Amino acid sequence: MSRLIHRAFAVGVLLGAWVGAPGPAQAQAAPQIEAWLYQPHAFVQTDGGPRPRLRLYAADGTLLSDVLATGDSGPSRWRFDLVALDRPEARRLLRPGQRIEVIQSATRAMLTLSALSGEIDAASDRVWGQAPASATALGLQLHRDANWYPGLMDPPELAADLGAGGGFQIDLAGRFDLAPGWYGELRAELPGGHRLVQGIAVPAVTFSGTGPVAYVRANMGSQVVLGLLNRIDTELFRSGPGQPYGSARYRVLLYPGGNPDFGAYTPQAGERVGIEIDGLLRVDAPLPRALASLDRAGRRLWGVTEAGSAILWSLGGDAGAGTTRAGPDGQFAIALSDAALDRDSRADLVTWPGGPVARLVRAEVPFQEVLLYDNRISGRLPGWGHVRGELWRGATNLAWEALEVGEDGVFLADFRGADGREPQIQPGDQIRFLPELGQPMALDVPRLTAEVDPSLQRIAGLALPLQALDLRAYYASTNIFDAEPFNRVERSVLLSTRSDAEGRYALACSGPPCEMRYGILAATIVDDRYYLLWTGRPLVGLGVTARSATARGSAGLAVSLQASDPEGRLLERSEGRIAPRALELPAWDGDLSQAFPEGIGVGARVSLQIGEAVYALQVPALEARADVVANRVAGSGPPGQSVAIVAFARGMDANRRGARSATGRIAANGRWSLALDGFDLRAGDDVEVYLLYEDRYLWWNLDAIEGQDPPTRAPSPTATGDPTPSPTRASATRTPVGPPGPGPALLPWIGR
Repeated sequence: MSRLIHRAFAVGVLLGAWVGAPGPAQAQAAPQIEAWLYQPHAFVQTDGGPRPRLRLYAADGTLLSDVLATGDSGPSRWRFDLVALDRPEARRLLRPGQRIEVIQSATRAMLTLSALSGEIDAASDRVWGQAPASATALGLQLHRDANWYPGLMDPPELAADLGAGGGFQIDLAGRFDLAPGWYGELRAELPGGHRLVQGIAVPAVTFSGTGPVAYVRANMGSQVVLGLLNRIDTELFRSGPGQPYGSARYRVLLYPGGNPDFGAYTPQAGERVGIEIDGLLRVDAPLPRALASLDRAGRRLWGVTEAGSAILWSLGGDAGAGTTRAGPDGQFAIALSDAALDRDSRADLVTWPGGPVARLVRAEVPFQEVLLYDNRISGRLPGWGHVRGELWRGATNLAWEALEVGEDGVFLADFRGADGREPQIQPGDQIRFLPELGQPMALDVPRLTAEVDPSLQRIAGLALPLQALDLRAYYASTNIFDAEPFNRVERSVLLSTRSDAEGRYALACSGPPCEMRYGILAATIVDDRYYLLWTGRPLVGLGVTARSATARGSAGLAVSLQASDPEGRLLERSEGRIAPRALELPAWDGDLSQAFPEGIGVGARVSLQIGEAVYALQVPALEARADVVANRVAGSGPPGQSVAIVAFARGMDANRRGARSATGRIAANGRWSLALDGFDLRAGDDVEVYLLYEDRYLWWNLDAIEGQDPPTRAPSPTATGDPTPSPTRASATRTPVGPPGPGPALLPWIGR
């Protein structure tokens, strides 16, 4: 939470300093109780002595809380947090009809809580209400919300004349202009030196942009509900009851009905805010626009809100704070020449256009994160609303994307060309963003390459001159069954360097284990990051049944494919470039369905060239049969060759394991058999069979296997010894990444 909100909260929590300030020293035979109605705490004034105990009873005599004082709030002034007796994690609120007992050694004091009510009438600038008939005096301390009226002193305490029955009225017309943002405490002095304190307020609300919460000013003891409507009075959101959060202040979570299971609601500028207090609509006003951004290069905080709005801003920590006002067009800009700004800098602003609704928003430094040779970019823009993103290569506009960017500026652009294809963002390209509201920007994609030597001990490449680089190198095996290789952070090392004046760099790892099998190279340019996914050694595969080929290697490497029949006649030639994939190693897929319309037969040849390396594959004879009774797969193939199977369960049986794999070696007689221990193989399941070589593999699909299932087995215990924790299909399709965050959603954060 921002320190702006904390500052307002502190006013309510520490107000005991004025209501409980001791007067002239007097002998007090018994403790004096100060009860804050509808709050979870009380104060007690004593003449010294040991730490007192407080007991809170319901009107029927049930003990609700039994606590010791938590500490001194001043000389012999004790604070009690009213922990619930039956639920230690909960707090009890003080309510009329309850009874407080304070015990200090042999001294006791008792107070039965009476009602104390009041109302601030902003229209007539008066405060009126009802005090207990036993009250001997009534005081009123007014405050102005420090986030709405920064720098203004509180008015002096006011005294009210009590009527015969405890009624009162304080006329402030001509003295104060009571309005939203004003609140206060009524203090009723009771016989025995006891006091009742009741918070009152002009109804108002501040929406927080740092979490799904709003802070409502209202009289304590009220039932507060917050709603949002569109322009045709359709209710878009309705909260649960607000919870006390300081003096005359409620915390309202922005979950429908207060239930987090329904997800947080994000209010939008222009929606109508309704505050219901005790079933009556007390506020009906539009939610103001509030957009802000930190310009680190220009050293300024700027944005757009409603015309003439008062703005209170604060940088993180003690980096700076101040006030300003938006111009007639709603724009504002604050110079930050003395502030130390970096990529993680942020500022909190409260914008208040007048009226009962204000907003707390957070401004952050814009950034973009680009995964090279992918078609998407994510980050935070210095602009909002309709944004056009464009990808340019030289004078050619390869693709564009229409974006809707919210108030936080966060975006994810997924470029596609006019032909529907996904272009690859390459060094030398330019990415442009043209926002409806905000600042246009352009990114020039830098040079970034990586090549690992055959020993897997050293990586070198090219970047911009004197470029800072971060490298995460994984020494985990590049297992083809691993669905999330970049999540194996515990099996990686983090290295950093800087390129030389010509842009060359080299990094070596030392000490076991240290093999650069694959990884992530990152270049940070001002506040933008560019990532290159690389592999130490390429890996190629041929899907015989699927009639497809795949090449895994460093993103950006060129790939060429040639397919021939057993006699060597050329059937297919295609080219491409390896690109990133969500969660997986970078890859390129080639479709062989046109070259082999009847299927890829024994003896067919496929050649894949990745960079300068050429990988030749020829389809061997392989047979595979699944036996659901024996729970195994068996067949024949090239003697001595490594073989693996992966079984995938079909159906919705929750007692079945979703997938299981096993590996072995084909015997000298060409036979092989692999058991699926811990997996209940059934008719209709899918099985994939792999022949594994050092840098290549072939696979066959057995879809919807046949067989007569045996009687249902008891659920098998989870077996151990899988090649990987979670097998994945070799033909897994690309899945979209999640929302943008600190780094592309599919990559571990490596440099921040």
